[in-house]
Amino acid sequence: MKKVFSIASVLAGLAIPLQAQTVVQSASQQLVEDAVKEGILLYRQDYLLEDSAGGRFAVGELPYFSNASGFCVLIDGGYVAPQALLEPWTEDAAYEPYAAQYKGALSAAFQRSVDDVRWVEAKPLHPQKKEALPGNDWYQAEDSLFNGHGFVLDTKDGKKDGWLVWLAAQPSIGLDSTELNLVIYRRSMEIGPDADTCVIPGLRSKQDILGAVYLNPVVTGVGAVEFRLVGPVVKMGEQWVLLRLASFQKEEKEAEPVLLTPIKEDEPATESTTEVQDTGKKKKEKRKERQEGL
Repeated sequence: MKKVFSIASVLAGLAIPLQAQTVVQSASQQLVEDAVKEGILLYRQDYLLEDSAGGRFAVGELPYFSNASGFCVLIDGGYVAPQALLEPWTEDAAYEPYAAQYKGALSAAFQRSVDDVRWVEAKPLHPQKKEALPGNDWYQAEDSLFNGHGFVLDTKDGKKDGWLVWLAAQPSIGLDSTELNLVIYRRSMEIGPDADTCVIPGLRSKQDILGAVYLNPVVTGVGAVEFRLVGPVVKMGEQWVLLRLASFQKEEKEAEPVLLTPIKEDEPATESTTEVQDTGKKKKEKRKERQEGL
């Protein structure tokens, strides 16, 4: 997903004081919200128990044993998601009594957008490759499931003058809430070259905070700006922490041409061409040998 907006419309919203933004949503906030609605999906993954013979088991009349839900952030080439969503049995207390005899197996998945209230059937999140982010609770997954749609990553160091977008839900309802809200405000920060995490002040709210994403507006051309993803903001202990992401597109050095050398074939052995004067001595010796043999 490559979302490009007019710079004029973004800058127009930056002049609105923070106090006013709590009452009146600025034009730039609306653009950030539009980008987030396309770049974040709410996911639910169901799983069954599977024994060593390949048999699968659910609970009662349910089509699954248990499930987990969470949000995943789409990125160019894959997505970012918590371990509890990719493999829901790993943090499910209901699975623990069966762990020695059964393994978990994804059975069905459902998704909905941030501003939707309906769950629709989807393909399971089963990445081809994943890399653990700091804390080992979230993963940056490489997958072609979403056909390359997602946020372009901002992996550069230095000062960021971006937007924090928090996902909030009504208490005790979580992702099943029909009133999932986005809380958006500006935040600047300096990210050093060796920093893979940054502590973020938490959001004071009566709602349950599910997490956040940090987006940085980048000018991509004349009159155009793009919101790039610096990383998700997740709960680690009592703190909210920004997890920095690394680009899948690793720089590859161009191979230098090698020097080719011809292979020399072994030359056949040849007799000496040095001329030796025949004195007749050899002929006399051969004639004497024949006479002695008679």
